[in-house]
Amino acid sequence: MVASLNNWQHVLGYQLAAGLPNTELVYVNDHYDPILLDQLVDPKSWIVSDFHWQLPPTNRQTLCYPYFLIALCNQARREILPMPHKYITTGCFNFMVYKTRPLRRVFLELLQYFKLSTNFYTANTGQHMKPLEITHSDPEISVFLDYRKITPLTLPARIIATKVEQGYNISHYLKFLEREVFGPSAVALITEPIEPEWDNSMNFSEKTIFAMLGCNLPIWVGGVNQASLWAGAGFDTFDDVIDHSYQTKATTIERMYYALKDNLELLTNLELAANTRKQLHDRLVANRKRVFDNVINIWAETNLSKAPDNIRQSVKNCVQSFSS
Repeated sequence: MVASLNNWQHVLGYQLAAGLPNTELVYVNDHYDPILLDQLVDPKSWIVSDFHWQLPPTNRQTLCYPYFLIALCNQARREILPMPHKYITTGCFNFMVYKTRPLRRVFLELLQYFKLSTNFYTANTGQHMKPLEITHSDPEISVFLDYRKITPLTLPARIIATKVEQGYNISHYLKFLEREVFGPSAVALITEPIEPEWDNSMNFSEKTIFAMLGCNLPIWVGGVNQASLWAGAGFDTFDDVIDHSYQTKATTIERMYYALKDNLELLTNLELAANTRKQLHDRLVANRKRVFDNVINIWAETNLSKAPDNIRQSVKNCVQSFSS
């Protein structure tokens, strides 16, 4: 029996099964309670994640099968031309914060702290982003934490009213995001959903795929080891020009802080950002092509092949049900 814990009903349509304690496989998305899962699920059950490539700590056997990303890449192949438009770089970086998550507010506070600004983003008003209590012993980060206590957050000046359900799909990327966010800017500051209490987890979503389609240099703000894991899936992460050393820091706030600090020159010097993007054009286009070639699917199948036969078949059955 297979069950799914999720709230992405357009992707993973199963509800929590009544027989969950006896399931052999539980499919989870980017929002779930690992403590509740440990209470409900038989210890022999496998957790298969659609988003997390490194799950929060659990005693269960785990596997990542990113069905949503695979479906998104297939949609891109159907709807987008493999070769991009001739992008003219007029901004250093872009970002997306259309959900009100606590760490997204910290991200906006960090932009303000480092005096980073851009015209290329999609954002909500942030009115419901409550301040997140953070403490840290790093002297530099302590200065930032003191700053955020006394400095009101100035919300993005140009609010883009992107409905959450629009943000996930390729059609919205084509109609709006490519032209207004990703196309004109060199670097994507990728704010993948990370829960504050999960310092050692990470995931990938449409934000990373859109950065590849937009021929952007990727910087992941928050997750652990994201650049390395993305490279392991077959993509170029441009570690010869991007300092990804932030990804190995012990805590989320450290990874967020140093992702920006260690790449400030590229995020503030438009001439450098534009020239770097131009020089790396062929590699960026190759990354875009990897989306159409769906190297994520190849990675997922390789990952799945390492699981026991019964789990492989259960995942296949689950994906087939989602697809139908």
